[in-house]
Amino acid sequence: MNRVLRTASLFAALLIAACGDGANSATDLAPESDTDGSAADTGSAGSADTDGSAADTTDEGSETPLPPFPPDTFTTEQALDAVRSFVGSGGTGFGYAGLTPAAQLPNGMVKLGPDTTNGPYHPSQSHFSGYNFTDPHIRGFSHTRFVGTGATDFCNLRMLPVASLNDKLPAARWATFDKASETASPGYYAVNLTDPAVRVENTVTQRAGFTRLSSLDGQPFSLLFDAASHVEDSPVESSEVTVDPSTGAFSGMVHFTGGFAGRAGGVRLYFTATVDQPVAAASVWDEAGYREGSSASGLQSGVALAFAAGTAPVTLRVAISFVDAAGATGNFAAEAANVNFDEAKAAARAAWGEKLALVQMGTEDEATAQTFFTALYNTYRMPTRYDDADHRYTGVDELPHQGDAAGYLSDLSLWDTFRTLHPWYLMVDPELQRTSLASLITMGEQGGYVPRWPSVIGDTGSMVGTSADFLFSESLQKGLDGIDYDHALDLLNITADLPVGGSQQLRDNIADYLSYGYIPSDRGNESVSQTQEFAYADHALFRLAQALGRVDEAERFATRAGYHKNLFDAETGFYQPKRADGTFERVVRRESFFMGGGPYTEGTIWHYRFYAPHDVPGMVGLFGGPEPFGAALEEFFSRSALGRAARPNNVLPDSYYWHGNEPDLHTGWLFYASDRPTRRYHWLRQIQTRLYGNGPDGLPGNDDGGTLSAWYLFAAVGLFPIAGTDTFILGNPIVPLATLPLVGGEGLRIEAPGAAPSRGFVASTTLNGAPYSEPTITYEQLRGATLRFEMTDGP
Repeated sequence: MNRVLRTASLFAALLIAACGDGANSATDLAPESDTDGSAADTGSAGSADTDGSAADTTDEGSETPLPPFPPDTFTTEQALDAVRSFVGSGGTGFGYAGLTPAAQLPNGMVKLGPDTTNGPYHPSQSHFSGYNFTDPHIRGFSHTRFVGTGATDFCNLRMLPVASLNDKLPAARWATFDKASETASPGYYAVNLTDPAVRVENTVTQRAGFTRLSSLDGQPFSLLFDAASHVEDSPVESSEVTVDPSTGAFSGMVHFTGGFAGRAGGVRLYFTATVDQPVAAASVWDEAGYREGSSASGLQSGVALAFAAGTAPVTLRVAISFVDAAGATGNFAAEAANVNFDEAKAAARAAWGEKLALVQMGTEDEATAQTFFTALYNTYRMPTRYDDADHRYTGVDELPHQGDAAGYLSDLSLWDTFRTLHPWYLMVDPELQRTSLASLITMGEQGGYVPRWPSVIGDTGSMVGTSADFLFSESLQKGLDGIDYDHALDLLNITADLPVGGSQQLRDNIADYLSYGYIPSDRGNESVSQTQEFAYADHALFRLAQALGRVDEAERFATRAGYHKNLFDAETGFYQPKRADGTFERVVRRESFFMGGGPYTEGTIWHYRFYAPHDVPGMVGLFGGPEPFGAALEEFFSRSALGRAARPNNVLPDSYYWHGNEPDLHTGWLFYASDRPTRRYHWLRQIQTRLYGNGPDGLPGNDDGGTLSAWYLFAAVGLFPIAGTDTFILGNPIVPLATLPLVGGEGLRIEAPGAAPSRGFVASTTLNGAPYSEPTITYEQLRGATLRFEMTDGP
């Protein structure tokens, strides 16, 4: 979720508007109104559930003829064309996914694209990526950003074309634009500004951005390059720029802080840039305003380059480095100096094509294909590669280090991504998973512990628990080689047992957890959620230690994995806060949403009612068996927005099933362990077809570094991973055909003839042609296998 940086003012304002005032640490969320929401029109594709229908697509209706099988799989070009780059870039409140149409390479350092605003208003809560589809103005085009998070940071090095200079510095300026001209595809973005009349096109290499500026009316214009820009407009620690007035070439540095960068003491970003057309004039600015000269520095600084009437299209090339000025210069020489705009654009499209081609998918449903390949695209927006062309990078110790060709990754939103994104990499891109693990080990060696949510050069400490545990455990169980897992477990033992961390302890109150077998509510905040997170992570460590033959550690972690049971209150049927004396401090108002305080982490008691995915049999036993467990799950979903006919409204969190909250993501799959196992087919299809779409509001919350996108991909092929294990729950595919490479290249072929949004009931399953009746399956069973689902309209 990563919404720790959504300020109290936004949350309070939304709640006052919708529900009235609430308590400081818990807020009662009224059921969402049954209003008929409509999606913004992108001109080519609609949004999720555009007719507002909640018809049961799996359990009733006459059988419809099956289309021919197998369908043709999408070519690389067709997959690229299916990507909808504006998905998740709109939405309101908690329905804003934080995505952006900015151009980047897969896991690219440079993410070049528009930062938008509504006049002077661009609240960070609806501009985490710098962009919101609904805005009428553009502040400029910046070179860095988070993608799909709830964190406020980046949007550095912003460029804005203007008709002429005036007294306003760039932070107080914006441009109007022609919305109909706005277009984007993997690695490319373009839009026509109307004042000035300039077409702006963006494309990228790994470490450089290319902006082509074409005057549409032949009039003169100026280019403003703001070295001190930031998504929040907050002051930077320092910035500096130097320009050659004769050529317009410039370079500099900014030391910026932000919601996450500030937790590591700030980040230094270096840049070097050129333009390929003659400049009519060059000037600089600082806090005092514009002036002639070749250098400027301070809390504000930048360069203004003027171009005469009739100037040919201008290409601005900017290379960046998070290491030093020499790194920016080297990146420019390696990736920008001898590359023109069109060459960079073609190479970017080819790089994206290689990633999209990892999955072979066939469907006759165009909208499903668009959602699928857009989700696949968004699984590569983060993490971010931070090594230079010579593979140097700045470590978490804030020192430069020499890496290798595999690269160095950060911006790992692990509390979110351990659940779906990293398991997805183990299905389709094991090399990227290997680089993620190697980077985390390096951080552990340089910083003394493996971080929870690393960004650039530090650990942000965002959210709770020790999420890296799942990545290492699951990767070993699924056969990923090239990692020293014994060494990794040594590092993970540090955060498992000791109160260590950067700005926040990774296992807060760990001593109480080890002493009591839970975190007492009168001794620690977020006591229930943290106990559940620790127990879940301990199960992953148990599986890791077991696979390594480290018996004593395995036994220790196996015991701790059961600690979640210590907070289950049989009287109420919920995981409840418990005091140190062993008495429950029961939450009575079960729709209360806890944000920044209380026993639960950014959620309600309902959101954590089923949060022991590593111990489903144990959890079912706590509920009293499959029948009460199924009844509780059914209530959870039927009382949510998905249980009503109107289109779900994601402006506010849902007190019941809320797909934008990561601890809920597995719950629709849990029906397999209940007295009504086929109900998962109904609710999973409801999520797929009503919460995902192809418009700007096509995601139901922050994508969180690809987490929600990866959930869709797994659901689309009928599998869901139990993170930290080698086990999947079987679901109901929405695509008829998919092949995934898996670790070692022993691919998996998934067949689901007739699968479609309107056909989601699984009549039977076969594995390699033999009947398969189990609701779960292991990674080893899927190697080189054909998994076939026989789909019908209903039972």
